[in-house]
Amino acid sequence: MATPIKRVCIRAASMPAISRSFTTTTARHASSQPADPDTLPALDLSSLPSLAHADLQSHRELRALARKTTWEMPLLASLRRPFQPPTAAQPLRWRYTTYMGEVHPASRKVVLEFAPKDLEGMTEKAALKMAKLAGARWDPVKEVVKMSCESFETQAMNKKFLVDTTRRLVKEALNEEGDAFEDVPLDTRHVTNKRMLKRQKGLVKARLRRKDGGTGFPEEWKLTDERRRELAKRRGEVAKLEAPKAEPLEAPSEEGEESEMHVQDGEAAIQASAEPEVEATPAISGLDAIERALELRDKEKAAEPAMVEARQPLAKGKPVRGGIPQRGRGR
Repeated sequence: MATPIKRVCIRAASMPAISRSFTTTTARHASSQPADPDTLPALDLSSLPSLAHADLQSHRELRALARKTTWEMPLLASLRRPFQPPTAAQPLRWRYTTYMGEVHPASRKVVLEFAPKDLEGMTEKAALKMAKLAGARWDPVKEVVKMSCESFETQAMNKKFLVDTTRRLVKEALNEEGDAFEDVPLDTRHVTNKRMLKRQKGLVKARLRRKDGGTGFPEEWKLTDERRRELAKRRGEVAKLEAPKAEPLEAPSEEGEESEMHVQDGEAAIQASAEPEVEATPAISGLDAIERALELRDKEKAAEPAMVEARQPLAKGKPVRGGIPQRGRGR
Protein backbone atom coordinates (compact mmCIF):
# COMPACT_ATOMS: atom_id res chain seq x y z
CA MET A 1 0.00 0.00 0.00
CA ALA A 2 2.91 2.35 0.66
CA THR A 3 4.38 2.07 -2.85
CA PRO A 4 1.51 3.76 -4.84
CA ILE A 5 1.24 6.63 -2.39
CA LYS A 6 4.96 7.21 -2.60
CA ARG A 7 4.81 7.45 -6.41
CA VAL A 8 2.03 10.11 -6.25
CA CYS A 9 4.01 12.20 -3.82
CA ILE A 10 7.11 12.07 -6.03
CA ARG A 11 5.15 13.21 -9.09
CA ALA A 12 3.54 16.11 -7.20
CA ALA A 13 6.90 17.29 -5.95
CA SER A 14 8.41 17.21 -9.44
CA MET A 15 5.61 19.42 -11.05
CA PRO A 16 6.44 23.17 -11.46
CA ALA A 17 4.59 25.69 -9.29
CA ILE A 18 1.71 27.58 -11.11
CA SER A 19 0.47 30.95 -9.83
CA ARG A 20 -3.34 31.17 -9.79
CA SER A 21 -5.28 34.43 -9.96
CA PHE A 22 -8.18 34.65 -7.55
CA THR A 23 -9.65 37.92 -9.00
CA THR A 24 -12.32 37.60 -11.74
CA THR A 25 -13.49 41.24 -12.07
CA THR A 26 -12.07 43.72 -14.59
CA ALA A 27 -10.18 46.71 -13.38
CA ARG A 28 -11.99 50.05 -13.36
CA HIS A 29 -9.49 51.79 -15.61
CA ALA A 30 -9.60 48.99 -18.22
CA SER A 31 -12.95 50.15 -19.69
CA SER A 32 -11.86 53.79 -19.99
CA GLN A 33 -8.52 53.09 -21.68
CA PRO A 34 -8.46 51.98 -25.36
CA ALA A 35 -7.32 48.48 -26.13
CA ASP A 36 -3.92 47.85 -27.56
CA PRO A 37 -4.22 47.13 -31.34
CA ASP A 38 -1.32 44.71 -31.11
CA THR A 39 -3.26 42.48 -28.75
CA LEU A 40 -6.52 42.44 -30.85
CA PRO A 41 -7.19 39.35 -32.99
CA ALA A 42 -6.63 39.64 -36.72
CA LEU A 43 -9.70 40.57 -38.85
CA ASP A 44 -10.97 37.75 -41.05
CA LEU A 45 -11.64 39.39 -44.44
CA SER A 46 -12.99 36.19 -46.00
CA SER A 47 -16.38 36.45 -44.17
CA LEU A 48 -19.14 39.01 -45.06
CA PRO A 49 -22.15 40.21 -43.08
CA SER A 50 -25.71 39.26 -44.02
CA LEU A 51 -26.45 42.62 -45.71
CA ALA A 52 -23.44 42.20 -47.97
CA HIS A 53 -24.57 38.69 -48.95
CA ALA A 54 -28.06 40.05 -49.85
CA ASP A 55 -26.48 42.75 -52.01
CA LEU A 56 -24.39 40.16 -53.81
CA GLN A 57 -27.46 38.00 -54.44
CA SER A 58 -29.37 40.87 -56.07
CA HIS A 59 -26.30 41.62 -58.19
CA ARG A 60 -26.21 37.98 -59.34
CA GLU A 61 -29.90 38.12 -60.33
CA LEU A 62 -29.37 41.26 -62.39
CA ARG A 63 -26.42 39.69 -64.20
CA ALA A 64 -28.52 36.58 -64.95
CA LEU A 65 -31.29 38.72 -66.46
CA ALA A 66 -28.74 40.63 -68.53
CA ARG A 67 -27.34 37.36 -69.93
CA LYS A 68 -30.87 36.14 -70.74
CA THR A 69 -31.67 39.40 -72.55
CA THR A 70 -28.49 39.16 -74.60
CA TRP A 71 -28.58 35.49 -75.59
CA GLU A 72 -32.14 34.16 -75.22
CA MET A 73 -34.47 37.08 -76.05
CA PRO A 74 -33.46 37.26 -79.74
CA LEU A 75 -34.61 33.64 -80.13
CA LEU A 76 -38.22 34.72 -79.44
CA ALA A 77 -38.35 36.47 -82.82
CA SER A 78 -38.94 33.09 -84.45
CA LEU A 79 -42.26 32.78 -82.55
CA ARG A 80 -43.80 36.09 -83.65
CA ARG A 81 -47.06 36.20 -85.60
CA PRO A 82 -48.68 39.00 -87.62
CA PHE A 83 -51.39 41.05 -85.91
CA GLN A 84 -54.96 40.19 -86.88
CA PRO A 85 -57.66 42.68 -85.76
CA PRO A 86 -60.77 41.18 -84.15
CA THR A 87 -63.59 40.37 -86.50
CA ALA A 88 -67.29 41.19 -86.13
CA ALA A 89 -67.81 37.77 -84.57
CA GLN A 90 -65.43 38.75 -81.72
CA PRO A 91 -66.94 41.88 -80.09
CA LEU A 92 -65.64 41.07 -76.60
CA ARG A 93 -62.21 42.33 -75.52
CA TRP A 94 -60.53 40.60 -72.57
CA ARG A 95 -57.65 41.78 -70.41
CA TYR A 96 -55.60 39.65 -68.02
CA THR A 97 -52.84 40.45 -65.51
CA THR A 98 -49.92 38.00 -65.32
CA TYR A 99 -46.89 38.09 -63.02
CA MET A 100 -44.11 36.06 -64.67
CA GLY A 101 -42.86 33.33 -62.36
CA GLU A 102 -44.83 34.62 -59.36
CA VAL A 103 -48.15 33.72 -57.76
CA HIS A 104 -50.01 36.97 -57.06
CA PRO A 105 -53.61 37.48 -55.86
CA ALA A 106 -54.17 40.17 -58.52
CA SER A 107 -53.50 37.67 -61.33
CA ARG A 108 -57.02 36.23 -60.98
CA LYS A 109 -58.64 39.49 -62.11
CA VAL A 110 -60.30 39.55 -65.55
CA VAL A 111 -61.56 42.72 -67.30
CA LEU A 112 -64.17 42.72 -70.09
CA GLU A 113 -64.96 45.55 -72.52
CA PHE A 114 -67.48 45.61 -75.36
CA ALA A 115 -69.53 48.11 -77.33
CA PRO A 116 -73.30 47.36 -77.34
CA LYS A 117 -73.63 48.51 -80.96
CA ASP A 118 -71.14 45.79 -82.05
CA LEU A 119 -73.30 42.95 -80.70
CA GLU A 120 -75.39 40.96 -83.13
CA GLY A 121 -79.06 41.99 -83.39
CA MET A 122 -78.62 45.05 -81.15
CA THR A 123 -80.78 48.03 -82.13
CA GLU A 124 -80.35 51.63 -81.01
CA LYS A 125 -83.22 51.30 -78.52
CA ALA A 126 -81.81 48.06 -77.10
CA ALA A 127 -78.31 49.58 -76.84
CA LEU A 128 -79.69 52.54 -74.87
CA LYS A 129 -81.52 50.15 -72.54
CA MET A 130 -78.32 48.15 -71.99
CA ALA A 131 -76.44 51.35 -71.15
CA LYS A 132 -79.07 52.20 -68.53
CA LEU A 133 -78.89 48.68 -67.09
CA ALA A 134 -75.08 48.80 -66.93
CA GLY A 135 -75.18 51.90 -64.69
CA ALA A 136 -71.72 53.10 -63.64
CA ARG A 137 -70.05 50.48 -65.89
CA TRP A 138 -71.17 52.42 -68.99
CA ASP A 139 -68.57 54.81 -70.40
CA PRO A 140 -70.31 57.55 -72.46
CA VAL A 141 -66.99 58.85 -73.79
CA LYS A 142 -65.86 55.60 -75.42
CA GLU A 143 -69.43 54.22 -75.61
CA VAL A 144 -68.40 50.86 -74.18
CA VAL A 145 -69.41 48.72 -71.20
CA LYS A 146 -66.51 47.79 -68.92
CA MET A 147 -66.81 45.09 -66.24
CA SER A 148 -64.29 43.22 -64.09
CA CYS A 149 -64.38 40.27 -61.70
CA GLU A 150 -61.89 38.91 -59.14
CA SER A 151 -64.28 37.19 -56.74
CA PHE A 152 -63.25 33.65 -57.66
CA GLU A 153 -59.94 31.82 -57.31
CA THR A 154 -58.99 31.34 -60.98
CA GLN A 155 -59.14 33.41 -64.16
CA ALA A 156 -61.37 30.85 -65.87
CA MET A 157 -64.05 31.11 -63.17
CA ASN A 158 -64.02 34.91 -63.27
CA LYS A 159 -64.26 34.88 -67.06
CA LYS A 160 -67.21 32.47 -66.91
CA PHE A 161 -69.01 34.83 -64.51
CA LEU A 162 -68.49 37.80 -66.85
CA VAL A 163 -69.77 35.79 -69.83
CA ASP A 164 -72.95 34.81 -67.96
CA THR A 165 -73.52 38.41 -66.85
CA THR A 166 -73.12 39.68 -70.43
CA ARG A 167 -75.60 37.11 -71.71
CA ARG A 168 -78.19 38.21 -69.15
CA LEU A 169 -77.68 41.85 -70.11
CA VAL A 170 -78.15 41.11 -73.81
CA LYS A 171 -81.24 39.01 -73.14
CA GLU A 172 -82.85 41.74 -71.03
CA ALA A 173 -81.95 44.47 -73.53
CA LEU A 174 -83.49 42.56 -76.45
CA ASN A 175 -86.65 41.73 -74.48
CA GLU A 176 -89.33 43.96 -76.05
CA GLU A 177 -92.09 42.77 -73.73
CA GLY A 178 -90.34 44.02 -70.59
CA ASP A 179 -89.83 47.56 -69.35
CA ALA A 180 -87.83 49.70 -71.79
CA PHE A 181 -86.98 52.38 -69.17
CA GLU A 182 -87.95 55.15 -71.58
CA ASP A 183 -88.92 57.49 -68.74
CA VAL A 184 -85.54 57.00 -67.00
CA PRO A 185 -82.72 59.27 -68.23
CA LEU A 186 -79.22 57.95 -68.84
CA ASP A 187 -77.11 58.58 -65.73
CA THR A 188 -73.61 59.83 -66.57
CA ARG A 189 -72.66 61.46 -63.26
CA HIS A 190 -69.82 58.99 -62.74
CA VAL A 191 -68.01 60.45 -65.79
CA THR A 192 -68.93 64.14 -65.84
CA ASN A 193 -66.48 65.42 -63.25
CA LYS A 194 -64.28 68.46 -63.58
CA ARG A 195 -61.05 66.55 -64.06
CA MET A 196 -62.49 64.48 -66.89
CA LEU A 197 -63.98 67.54 -68.58
CA LYS A 198 -60.61 69.32 -68.52
CA ARG A 199 -58.77 66.24 -69.71
CA GLN A 200 -61.05 65.56 -72.66
CA LYS A 201 -61.24 69.29 -73.61
CA GLY A 202 -64.97 69.41 -73.98
CA LEU A 203 -65.42 66.04 -75.68
CA VAL A 204 -67.55 64.65 -72.86
CA LYS A 205 -69.72 67.76 -72.71
CA ALA A 206 -70.30 67.71 -76.47
CA ARG A 207 -71.37 64.06 -76.50
CA LEU A 208 -73.68 64.53 -73.53
CA ARG A 209 -75.33 67.56 -75.13
CA ARG A 210 -76.31 65.43 -78.09
CA LYS A 211 -78.24 63.17 -75.71
CA ASP A 212 -80.36 65.87 -74.01
CA GLY A 213 -80.44 68.67 -76.59
CA GLY A 214 -77.87 70.84 -74.86
CA THR A 215 -80.16 71.90 -72.02
CA GLY A 216 -78.87 69.51 -69.38
CA PHE A 217 -82.45 68.42 -68.54
CA PRO A 218 -83.64 64.94 -69.63
CA GLU A 219 -86.06 64.93 -72.55
CA GLU A 220 -88.09 62.17 -70.90
CA TRP A 221 -88.88 64.40 -67.92
CA LYS A 222 -90.13 67.45 -69.84
CA LEU A 223 -93.84 68.26 -69.32
CA THR A 224 -95.72 68.12 -72.64
CA ASP A 225 -99.35 69.00 -73.43
CA GLU A 226 -100.33 65.35 -73.54
CA ARG A 227 -98.73 64.78 -70.16
CA ARG A 228 -100.58 67.79 -68.71
CA ARG A 229 -103.95 66.46 -69.93
CA GLU A 230 -103.17 63.05 -68.47
CA LEU A 231 -102.28 64.54 -65.09
CA ALA A 232 -105.44 66.69 -65.06
CA LYS A 233 -107.56 63.62 -65.82
CA ARG A 234 -105.97 61.66 -62.98
CA ARG A 235 -106.49 64.51 -60.53
CA GLY A 236 -110.18 64.70 -61.47
CA GLU A 237 -110.64 60.97 -60.86
CA VAL A 238 -108.95 61.23 -57.47
CA ALA A 239 -111.15 64.21 -56.51
CA LYS A 240 -114.29 62.25 -57.40
CA LEU A 241 -113.20 59.33 -55.24
CA GLU A 242 -112.38 61.56 -52.28
CA ALA A 243 -115.65 63.59 -52.46
CA PRO A 244 -118.10 62.89 -49.52
CA LYS A 245 -121.05 60.70 -50.47
CA ALA A 246 -124.64 61.67 -49.31
CA GLU A 247 -126.49 59.16 -47.14
CA PRO A 248 -129.37 57.32 -48.92
CA LEU A 249 -132.94 58.42 -47.97
CA GLU A 250 -135.45 56.06 -46.44
CA ALA A 251 -138.05 54.42 -48.69
CA PRO A 252 -141.44 56.30 -48.82
CA SER A 253 -144.38 54.79 -46.94
CA GLU A 254 -147.82 54.04 -48.35
CA GLU A 255 -149.43 57.18 -46.93
CA GLY A 256 -148.66 60.44 -48.67
CA GLU A 257 -148.22 62.49 -45.51
CA GLU A 258 -145.67 60.14 -44.03
CA SER A 259 -143.70 60.12 -47.26
CA GLU A 260 -143.60 63.90 -47.37
CA MET A 261 -142.43 64.00 -43.76
CA HIS A 262 -139.65 61.55 -44.54
CA VAL A 263 -138.56 63.62 -47.51
CA GLN A 264 -138.55 66.78 -45.44
CA ASP A 265 -136.58 65.07 -42.70
CA GLY A 266 -134.06 63.84 -45.26
CA GLU A 267 -133.64 67.29 -46.76
CA ALA A 268 -133.22 68.78 -43.31
CA ALA A 269 -130.59 66.18 -42.47
CA ILE A 270 -128.68 66.95 -45.69
CA GLN A 271 -128.78 70.68 -44.99
CA ALA A 272 -127.66 70.10 -41.41
CA SER A 273 -124.70 68.00 -42.57
CA ALA A 274 -123.77 70.46 -45.31
CA GLU A 275 -124.05 73.67 -43.28
CA PRO A 276 -122.88 74.02 -39.67
CA GLU A 277 -125.51 74.87 -37.13
CA VAL A 278 -125.33 78.49 -35.96
CA GLU A 279 -127.27 79.72 -32.94
CA ALA A 280 -129.19 82.96 -33.39
CA THR A 281 -128.04 85.03 -30.44
CA PRO A 282 -128.63 88.73 -29.90
CA ALA A 283 -125.73 91.13 -30.05
CA ILE A 284 -123.98 91.54 -26.71
CA SER A 285 -121.47 94.00 -25.39
CA GLY A 286 -117.92 93.28 -24.27
CA LEU A 287 -118.80 93.33 -20.54
CA ASP A 288 -121.57 90.78 -21.05
CA ALA A 289 -119.17 88.49 -22.91
CA ILE A 290 -116.65 88.71 -20.06
CA GLU A 291 -119.33 87.93 -17.46
CA ARG A 292 -120.53 84.91 -19.45
CA ALA A 293 -116.98 83.63 -19.79
CA LEU A 294 -116.47 83.92 -16.03
CA GLU A 295 -119.75 82.09 -15.35
CA LEU A 296 -118.73 79.31 -17.74
CA ARG A 297 -115.39 78.97 -15.98
CA ASP A 298 -117.09 78.72 -12.57
CA LYS A 299 -119.37 75.96 -13.88
CA GLU A 300 -116.39 73.98 -15.17
CA LYS A 301 -114.66 74.26 -11.82
CA ALA A 302 -117.75 73.06 -9.98
CA ALA A 303 -118.17 70.11 -12.37
CA GLU A 304 -114.58 68.93 -11.89
CA PRO A 305 -113.72 69.05 -8.17
CA ALA A 306 -110.92 66.53 -8.59
CA MET A 307 -109.11 68.79 -11.02
CA VAL A 308 -109.56 71.72 -8.68
CA GLU A 309 -107.93 69.79 -5.85
CA ALA A 310 -105.09 68.80 -8.10
CA ARG A 311 -104.38 72.46 -8.89
CA GLN A 312 -104.06 73.40 -5.19
CA PRO A 313 -100.46 74.24 -4.09
CA LEU A 314 -98.61 71.74 -1.95
CA ALA A 315 -97.65 72.46 1.65
CA LYS A 316 -94.14 73.66 2.29
CA GLY A 317 -91.62 71.28 3.82
CA LYS A 318 -89.39 68.35 2.95
CA PRO A 319 -91.07 65.26 1.44
CA VAL A 320 -90.84 61.98 3.37
CA ARG A 321 -91.53 58.38 2.50
CA GLY A 322 -95.05 58.38 3.95
CA GLY A 323 -96.13 61.23 1.70
CA ILE A 324 -96.70 63.71 4.58
CA PRO A 325 -94.51 66.79 4.35
CA GLN A 326 -92.24 67.50 7.26
CA ARG A 327 -92.05 71.08 8.39
CA GLY A 328 -88.78 72.61 9.37
CA ARG A 329 -87.86 72.65 13.02
CA GLY A 330 -86.83 75.80 14.77
CA ARG A 331 -83.34 75.88 16.10
